[in-house]
Amino acid sequence: MLLDDLGLAPAIEWLANDFTSRYGIAVERSIEAGDAVFTKDAATALFRIVQEALNNVARHADASAVDLSLHASSQHYVLRIADNGRGAEPDASIGTGEQADLDRPFGLIGVRERAHMLGGSVRIDTTRNQGFALTVTFPLQTVQQDQTHP
Repeated sequence: MLLDDLGLAPAIEWLANDFTSRYGIAVERSIEAGDAVFTKDAATALFRIVQEALNNVARHADASAVDLSLHASSQHYVLRIADNGRGAEPDASIGTGEQADLDRPFGLIGVRERAHMLGGSVRIDTTRNQGFALTVTFPLQTVQQDQTHP
């Protein structure tokens, strides 16, 4: 209902504020969705990805700060959530980049499924004691509502 009432960008802002209130972890936000109108499925997927990523920070990262950004390029939206926490060793259970195995650690299988449902890709960058970054890229045409049809 939050998404329906407020829209994606304000709902993410609310989520970040709630996260900071609950856990005392600062969230630096840069949300530039422009005048895009997201499909209901896309808005829900993006919101849930942010929610899962922030939950993972709270549960696993031992971080003091999070950077959250959503930006549009000419062909894609890029959602990035990065923390300054303990990170992880890139290994067979985490992987990095496009081939990251998201099934086991941190419960990120839902992130991958939501991203792939919208034709997106997931990238993880992490190094022990240097934080964890999740970057999800979605094609514009799969997440924006067609403005010519109400």
